Amino acid sequence: MSDKASSVGSEGERTLVDAVISELPGGVMVIDRDGKVVHANRAAREILAVGLDEGDASPLAGRLLHEIRAPLEAMRHSAHKAEIVLPAVMVGRGARIIGFSSRALPETGSLVVSFADITDQRAKEREDEHRRRLADMGKVVSSVAHEIRNPVFAISSLAQVLREEESIVAEADLVGVVDKILAETGRIGRLVEDLLAFGRERDLDLRRVDVVREIEEALADLRKVLPPVDGVRVPLRLLVADSLRDDPHWMLDADAFRQVVVNLVRNAWRAVVSRGRLSSDGLVEIRLSHHRVKGEAWLEVAVQDNGIGIPAELRKKIFEAFYTRDPKGTGLGLAVVRRLMRQMGGTIRLHSEVDRGTTFVVRLPPPAKDGGE
Repeated sequence: MSDKASSVGSEGERTLVDAVISELPGGVMVIDRDGKVVHANRAAREILAVGLDEGDASPLAGRLLHEIRAPLEAMRHSAHKAEIVLPAVMVGRGARIIGFSSRALPETGSLVVSFADITDQRAKEREDEHRRRLADMGKVVSSVAHEIRNPVFAISSLAQVLREEESIVAEADLVGVVDKILAETGRIGRLVEDLLAFGRERDLDLRRVDVVREIEEALADLRKVLPPVDGVRVPLRLLVADSLRDDPHWMLDADAFRQVVVNLVRNAWRAVVSRGRLSSDGLVEIRLSHHRVKGEAWLEVAVQDNGIGIPAELRKKIFEAFYTRDPKGTGLGLAVVRRLMRQMGGTIRLHSEVDRGTTFVVRLPPPAKDGGE
């Protein structure tokens, strides 16, 4: 083969390599011995927000290059020339995370740096770890709750029997003591139920459920157990969209759905009571409607209160297990809601203003379409 043919072949190979590198999904750039970027593929320019014209660099690119410059220089002068993984860099208000690795080219003194936006990957890793920890915690919590449940039930049953004894009824002081026992065992019982709900992983029983009736029955039960404060009860109001009055059925797990509604309404009730708005305009409102997502109708339940509201810095914490601002709360209500919504394929979000109130919105997807029909 002639030198000319060899040259043409080498040029063709370089063109092919450049074309392949240019289309790689990950960022690739070459830094020469003077620290100058001499080549960056399309993905690198997109990730670093660098224009396609040579020399058009962005502050983001400069920031990232500055962050990794020290380990790159250390690698250049090290005897170790194999690929190394560089520290990930977090940038921007959206907290994007860029992961880097580099390999030295001893024959030219250049460095090849490859990188990718790993924000979603890191978020998934954190989420997976969080779920594993919750699962482990749930097993322990469930075991402890079962151990507590039986003796508490026995104490409560005995106190109920004593409460009906004539000798006890005749003594006001004794009646007060027994009522206190009943109140406290009731509180512990609710804690145990929250613990069991949090620790329980069960298969969903999906069926067509009348969601209006489920909510109405849940509210009726809550009206019986949520006590008045200073002689006043917090109104629990249900508003149903016409479309759901016509057909109130949805494919879901009835027990899980009711638990979500009960926990959200209890949470809203506590927020109203904490603000002391009972004698005037304290209110918990539940709105049931459809919400369209990409052309499909999802079931939406919004639970709104005009209570104390949630400060911005606490909004990420409120779904954490055992976090509560209520001394009498378990800190599990919203954690259970989030777990159940995820299990049912739904979403939960909130809007809150301090001293004005909070709205939690849960949405459940339509039934999966049977591809065989």
